Amino acid sequence: MKIKSLIIDDEILARKNLRFMLNNFIPEISIAGEYSSVKKAVKDIPVLKPDLIFLDIQMPDLNGFDLIEITGERYFEFIFVTAHNKYGIEAVKAGAMDYILKPVSINELRAAVEKFKRNYFKKYSDVNGKEQNFNIKIPQPHGFVLIDSREITRLEAENNYTRLFTTNNEQFFVCKTIRDFEKLLDPEIFLRVHKSSIINLNHLKEFVNIDGSFVLLKDESKIPVSRRIIQELKDAILRFTGSGG
Repeated sequence: MKIKSLIIDDEILARKNLRFMLNNFIPEISIAGEYSSVKKAVKDIPVLKPDLIFLDIQMPDLNGFDLIEITGERYFEFIFVTAHNKYGIEAVKAGAMDYILKPVSINELRAAVEKFKRNYFKKYSDVNGKEQNFNIKIPQPHGFVLIDSREITRLEAENNYTRLFTTNNEQFFVCKTIRDFEKLLDPEIFLRVHKSSIINLNHLKEFVNIDGSFVLLKDESKIPVSRRIIQELKDAILRFTGSGG
């Protein structure tokens, strides 16, 4: 699962260093934008919809705390990356996921991202309507239905909608993007193998890497696998089954 992120820092070298560390050592982070000021970033945040923001505190005009106040009700988490150690208590009160001092240590950066990942699934699954019993609420014209996520075999993107396929051959056409579902579903079980497809690893039957990679599910569905996802798929299967091959 890629974590869409922004970097906001008025120091160009600080942005460059952080970008280098994230790109080279924490590949699950996808940097959607870099900004030298809060004023430049704040107008793009509602458009880019980041999952995580790496945020400096002391900057000209508006500071990091101002950004948090301006954005109001947040749908993203933030990690302060600063040269000043005096804002720790204020950072906690503001709801920061973590607080990293410059110069940035790769170990501290990785630990902060891991902390985000541990908290991300629970928080955003709750926001998107996932119940404690792992049911997913699917809106309907006159109400809603609850689907056990374990019964979902795959999901297919159709523009800004998503089609869900279940074990009893039902299909549900939902007004949510496949990215919304990627955030909602357990990343240990559901894997986005293609820009338009998510599969449930419980229903995986076969992986074929000949004449274009694809997977076969137990219901005989044939799903293409993006070249860049092949290794991630192999790693996911290894974690899921506890065996290699």
